[in-house]
Amino acid sequence: QDPQEWVCESCKSLNPVLHQNCIKCATKRNVDIPSMNTQISGYDSWECPICKHTSDSSTKQCTRCNDWDRKPNKPRKKSSVYTWECHKCSTPNHESNKRCRICISWRDGTRKMGKRAPKKKLNFWQCQHCQFKNDGFGKKCLNCQKIKDTSPFANDEAKQDNTQPLTSWPCHRCGNPNRLERKRCLNCQAWKGGKREDF
Repeated sequence: QDPQEWVCESCKSLNPVLHQNCIKCATKRNVDIPSMNTQISGYDSWECPICKHTSDSSTKQCTRCNDWDRKPNKPRKKSSVYTWECHKCSTPNHESNKRCRICISWRDGTRKMGKRAPKKKLNFWQCQHCQFKNDGFGKKCLNCQKIKDTSPFANDEAKQDNTQPLTSWPCHRCGNPNRLERKRCLNCQAWKGGKREDF
């Protein structure tokens, strides 16, 4: 019998030391096997504290997760290859890893699942007539319906429309159009003109 095997008492099959139950009949092993951290008849090994994989003593790093062999309360060996340590499981990770190679936690510890799309910068243009801020795609002011002055259409028609009276004012903070009689923005409660006035 190989020292790395045990014999099942029910079916007499040989099983690897690492198995707790018989491969053939699933009977639980009743023979105590020395700890994998001790020498078993010439077979010296250690169990990785992170992934629980058993590695041969000739290797100082786990053959599954590359964690270092270390005793309890002994500091983790550092390597120049590993430049950051996981905040959750203390595994050393390579500089290029954005997530821990063992527990898959984000490097900064705050990021959630999925990437957020970068915020798009919107281009705005300000109406020359009412000072309302419009998005960059519109050809007419959303507030006063005047044609954008820099567009190729802003010629005689835009000049003729300037004679219409204002019916609203744009908020300086959020751009929301408000009725002329309002003293505060309906959307964000900012004061008309940017400061509180006694009316």
